[in-house]
Order: sequence, then structure tokens, then C-alpha cells
Amino acid sequence: MTTALEDFLELMKLEQLEENVFRAPPQKKNRLRLMGGPIIAQGLMAASLTVPEDRKIHSLHSYFVKAGKLGPPIDYHVERVRDGKSFSKRRLSAYQDDTILFTWTGSFQVLEEGLEHHDPMPDVPMPEELKTTEEIVQQFGKEIPMFLKLFWSPGRPIDMKPVDLEHYLTSHELPSFQNIWLKCRESLPEGPHLHNCLLALASDSTLLDTALYPHGLHAYDMPSMHAMSIDHAMWFHHPVKADEWILYSQDSPNASNGRGFCRGKFYSRDGTLIASTCQEGLIRQVDKNKI
Repeated sequence: MTTALEDFLELMKLEQLEENVFRAPPQKKNRLRLMGGPIIAQGLMAASLTVPEDRKIHSLHSYFVKAGKLGPPIDYHVERVRDGKSFSKRRLSAYQDDTILFTWTGSFQVLEEGLEHHDPMPDVPMPEELKTTEEIVQQFGKEIPMFLKLFWSPGRPIDMKPVDLEHYLTSHELPSFQNIWLKCRESLPEGPHLHNCLLALASDSTLLDTALYPHGLHAYDMPSMHAMSIDHAMWFHHPVKADEWILYSQDSPNASNGRGFCRGKFYSRDGTLIASTCQEGLIRQVDKNKI
């Protein structure tokens, strides 16, 4: 097991302080700031620990209330709103040093048969036909910003293969969509919670950057670009295998008032739509003369 996977599994080990209160280990201090993806994933894990085993997450809706700090642990307080015959509803608040950072509502369901349809997967190259991020950095290292090199480092649990590299290598104004293959770098332990949590973590990684494509900007243009998640929602349609290649197809239909609205679809490699996500985030340019 690599250090990257160990770090992810450690993030998902929650200490139960009370019946409905869970403490999560802090994110690593080698990050630039507290990241939203791990908070979404930890919140999902905390809520999942309070529902019957036969109920799986089917939707979550979250708001980031305040930026947190690297170092102190985060406590997740879960409210058991209702347990019905088929659905369980949970509400959750995350606190750090008695300050609220994050709110979350989620719904869990007993799996059942029903009508099915889904949008087809985009026609894109399969992951075996694409370069790894390590190969991209090796080939285009001088053109890729340092923050992106760190983001793509093997020290992260998620392996990514972008379908198109133009956004990363130029400042051209491009259509507001992107496709990225992703998966856990190693096999995950069995059970739905870890797979769902890793997909939740991955869902926040690249989505907001899609809103900057039409403007020739990048979320990693620091410190001239201030970009962070405001809210985040996910819907889980089918069981997730996060250690197998998943296509993350993303687009941004709108940006206005310093915010970007983005959508994402997750497809298994056989073309099944397994999850969907939406996010609105802050995309605020900083006056370079004031930096």
C-alpha cells in the first residue's frame, strides 16, 4: 500500500466521540490550504456510519460556510432526521475549534428495481490511450505551473488522465467543458462507503476549473485567481468502483457575479452513468497591482 492510499484511508478513519459526533483526522499540512473534497468525503463517511447497512447514499447537498485551517481536527455532528421504510435522511454540520465550516444534507435508500435510462457517455479515447500525469509532466514540465505539478503528484490517492491537454499548456479561450479519466491509484478495500467517499473527494478536484476555460484562466493561477467551492451536490445512480477507471465529464453552462456554475457526470468504462454532480464556486480575479 502506498503512502497516498494510506493517507486517504487515514482521512476516512473517524473517531466516534458521541453517538452522533465523529472526529476526523486533520488534512496534511503540506497542502496549500484546507481542501473541500476531503471535507465532503469525511462528511459522507460520518453520515454513512449512522444508517442501516442496507441503505446506500443516493444524494448529498452541501455548503461551505467558512474556510478552515490546516492542522486542527474537524468534528462532524450528525442529525438523524428520519428513518423510513426505504429512505433515511441525515443532516450534518462540521466544526473546527467550535466554528462551523460546512453543512450537509444527505439521503440514503434501500436499493430497488425501477425504470432506467441515462445520457450516453461522450465519445473519448479510453484511458489506456492517454498519457499519465507523470508522463505529461515529464514531456511538458516547463509549460506546466508548479501548483498543477503538485496537484498531479503521485502522492495523491487519485490517478488522473486528462483527455485534452490544451487548457494546461496554453492560455487560450476554450469551450467550457473537459473530460478526465480518474481512479484510485490502488485497490480499495471492499464496501461502498470508501468507494463513494473517494468519488466524492474526486468530484471537487477539477470541476470549478471548467468555468475558467472560456476566459483562458486557471484555478491554479495563484495568487491572482481566488477560486473555491461555495456549494456542492452529488447524486449516486449505481454502485461505484472507484479503483476502476471512471470518466469524469464536466461542463460549465454559466459564470456570472464572481461565481461559476459547473456540472459533472461520472461514467464507468462500459458507458454506465454511475453518478452526477453540480457545484457553484467563487471565481474572483485579484487585482495584480494589489498582490
